[in-house]
Amino acid sequence: MHFRNHIFILFLALAGSTAGNPWVSELRAQEEASIRGTVTGKAGLLEGGYVGAHATGKTFTTYVMTDAAGQFTFRGLAPGSYGVFTRIPGFRTVRTDGINVEAGKEAAVDFQVEPETDFLKLVEQATNSELTESFPLSPAQKEALAYRCGDCHGAYYIAKSRFTREDWAMIVAKMDDQGSITPAGDMGPPPRMSRPSARPPSVEHPGSDDESIARVLWQFRGPDSPDFPIQFQPRATGKQTRVIVTEYQIPRLGATPRTVVIDPRGDYVWYSDWRANYLGRVNIQTGEIKEYPIPGVKFRPPGLQRLRWDPMGNLLAGQIWAGRAIRFDVNTERVTGIWDTPLEWARAGGVGICRSGPDGPIRYLITDALVRRQGWIIDPETDQRTEVALRWGGPVSDCDRGRSYNWEGARAKRAIIYRDPETGTIREFAILSPWARPQNAVGDPVRNVGWSVPAVIDRVVKADLNTGEVTEFPLPSHGKTILNIDIETSSDPPVLWFVNQRQGRIVRFQEYTE
Repeated sequence: MHFRNHIFILFLALAGSTAGNPWVSELRAQEEASIRGTVTGKAGLLEGGYVGAHATGKTFTTYVMTDAAGQFTFRGLAPGSYGVFTRIPGFRTVRTDGINVEAGKEAAVDFQVEPETDFLKLVEQATNSELTESFPLSPAQKEALAYRCGDCHGAYYIAKSRFTREDWAMIVAKMDDQGSITPAGDMGPPPRMSRPSARPPSVEHPGSDDESIARVLWQFRGPDSPDFPIQFQPRATGKQTRVIVTEYQIPRLGATPRTVVIDPRGDYVWYSDWRANYLGRVNIQTGEIKEYPIPGVKFRPPGLQRLRWDPMGNLLAGQIWAGRAIRFDVNTERVTGIWDTPLEWARAGGVGICRSGPDGPIRYLITDALVRRQGWIIDPETDQRTEVALRWGGPVSDCDRGRSYNWEGARAKRAIIYRDPETGTIREFAILSPWARPQNAVGDPVRNVGWSVPAVIDRVVKADLNTGEVTEFPLPSHGKTILNIDIETSSDPPVLWFVNQRQGRIVRFQEYTE
């Protein structure tokens, strides 16, 4: 079955609608199973709490939220044995295993949840945004901390750690002024790229110098500092609860997915790994995950970043720490091209496709994530490299670095932006949750909607061009680093794909209507 058709039938099952078609209803009754139940807290029925269902032997877990009556329903399940559990910030996890689900039947399981009191478990339940808001610091100190630590590490690692002032100072000194040169645990850059041992104060971000940051971290996360209360945002209500989230767990230990793209053939989703030389694919129908090792460079850290499809159906990847681009043939499952950047120790963070017209020759664009405004256009046939300045409308105006449908993330403004292609006007949609870091956004041109999954807040953000409304949907698991989001706009409703880097998962998100 084609991906779009599969998703549409799944949507019908989730929404509880057969669109008036008795054949669909009969087919579902014969082949599919369901689980229903309620979640109750001390104050009564609980709305907006995630419940997960995991089938024995599978790589993925599916989540739905409880409605206003505290009820959750999993429909369209394959028959088998399931473990069902709650995942609700501020509450202890409750789990029931061995729930046998039979075709055409509905199993039932209810949960009574109690408040969580363990500080470290509460930290695991909180988003980086919630933790930053909870830090016992002034607004200026939070801003400085977010500036220095937010993009690469987030509040999660700070909240779960305790160090002496000397150790905090040593940790802060390892941080580069443009983010970590290498992933945590990897070798450092060559000496000529190392920054000075002490970072001076910033005019734009007072208190962000090494000494001030280390002192603040020691004061509230030192060996004898008391734990602080964590303030969670209100749970989802109403239409915010009408979503289904599926998380595919990468089985390789230490996997840190970075970028995800949908295969044009519709059967797979591909991902890159931030700290290892692997490309991977997820079978959308079965959840099977297969990974492919990519050749590395001796004495340089492994890891890949952005992915792009070229017009021939090859996957182009930026091998960031090695400073080169990789072309991977998904049909033969082999690497068919490797191009180094001319500048030694460049960080090949971005890749793109350049073509002057539909029949023009294919060129590859490699961007330097360290310099940020430097790049090279590479002719894959002749291996010729041409240096370019990274500005739109200039020498790379015919280069495509990924589809966004006129939407983009604005990190500094903590908003997502729509650029009207006809009038050139710009509309900004402010993200509701504090400390958001929207790396990018993608649009649904059919429904005039933009989507983003900003780093730090662990929420899916939806901006409606028709109404101007911004809606945020919480996610069941928190992973912070979201570099990109891909969308299947032909599905009804659309399907979003992104990564959970911290926990090594590929995430599928779909809103549904009643």
